[in-house]
Amino acid sequence: MHILHSTLGLNSNKTLTDIWFQYVLRNYKSPRFIITTFGVLLTSYIFFPSSLLAVSHKPSKRPDKYTCGFKNSGNDCFANSTLQSLSSLDTLYLYLAEMLSFQMPPGYTIYPLPLHTSLYHMLTLLREPIYFKKTLDVWEVLRILETIHRGKIGRNQHDAHELYVFIIQTLEDEYDRYFQDLKRSQLTSSIPTFPFFGVVTSSLRCIDCGGRGNLVKYPMLMVELNVGNQNDLNKMWRGSWNDIIEDYSCLGCVVKRIILNRDRLNLNGQQEKCYQLLKEKLTSGSLSINDDLIEDPVYTSIITSYPFLKSSSKVVKEIKYSKKPYIIPIHLSRSVYLDSQMWRNGASIIYPEAIEVEHVKYTLKSMIRHQGSHSAGHYECYRHKPAFCKVNGEYRIGKFKGSKKLSSASNKPYWRISDSHVSECTSDSVLNDGKAAYILVYEQEVDNTL
Repeated sequence: MHILHSTLGLNSNKTLTDIWFQYVLRNYKSPRFIITTFGVLLTSYIFFPSSLLAVSHKPSKRPDKYTCGFKNSGNDCFANSTLQSLSSLDTLYLYLAEMLSFQMPPGYTIYPLPLHTSLYHMLTLLREPIYFKKTLDVWEVLRILETIHRGKIGRNQHDAHELYVFIIQTLEDEYDRYFQDLKRSQLTSSIPTFPFFGVVTSSLRCIDCGGRGNLVKYPMLMVELNVGNQNDLNKMWRGSWNDIIEDYSCLGCVVKRIILNRDRLNLNGQQEKCYQLLKEKLTSGSLSINDDLIEDPVYTSIITSYPFLKSSSKVVKEIKYSKKPYIIPIHLSRSVYLDSQMWRNGASIIYPEAIEVEHVKYTLKSMIRHQGSHSAGHYECYRHKPAFCKVNGEYRIGKFKGSKKLSSASNKPYWRISDSHVSECTSDSVLNDGKAAYILVYEQEVDNTL
């Protein structure tokens, strides 16, 4: 203190502020003053960064003003936005908690769950109410991924979509391995449900003959939609899942042609047996328009011998969920490839805050936005605030009977998060940012009122 006081020239008739301004006016061009000031600021930043943050950002009285951000040590925005998006999902957080508290029956192997553990810890920090600005390090999770897959995540620009899928698939791999012994023993009634897991069924229907194809079921963790001329999300989805295929070789139409032209065909013994089998299937209604018989060499020989039997039909392809997931991430693929060139489709997408998938309602919980070119740019995340309620004078997260919702969370229900910078925003701000929309994450509405 003595050195500072003598330097500033303190006396009893002037305030410290007056003396400081006089000193700055006299010495602001002095090299010594510039070097000293810079040194003090640099030292303060290195040794007391949190103190500087506390001065520049006053604590909030509201629990919804801030949420934890992430520091960006290079090109981490792709990972920062992905983790923020995942933290908005209640069913994912509950699933992780269930997995880590699951009691494996005696005698069964307990496999490690490194990503489940790391992600649960990170999401807990991201979801807790805070009253001042706070930053975390996304590499706590990324390093676990590196260890699991025995590789390195480079510091170059990465794709948030690829990381999103990578995390979901790694979680699913851990889940499947953890319960593989129970599934073999068919003891699956008490195990948690993987919230991203859905099963879709693909079917074909011929417009010309009315025949239907075999149902094909396959798992789906994320919906992939190409951004083309259509810019409405619902229409894009319907167009992708309900498509018309021209010039389809329909087995039903071909068999009807064979029956109609039977007198013109000179079939050998094997071909006659094949014909009778097809006719019987058609009559019994068991003939599928994409039956494996299409690959049968005897059937192929009939069509090759009599080209006029070939059919060019119009078929409708329909895809539906046979098992709906709790969480539906939708990737809006904006990549355009033409003549060995790639660029980003910057069309503005129209999407709602709630969608209905086969009579089940899903709510928008987060949106990852991307601004830039096909190969570079910046990722941010719009994240829906949790339900803040006042219970016995204290704010809590969740829905409680008889409690009041926080009005500020209703007026501005989202955070816009760019690495460590967090700001509040309205629903309109999120829904009107269609040019930057990249990944939309919807979650099934579940009544969890306490």
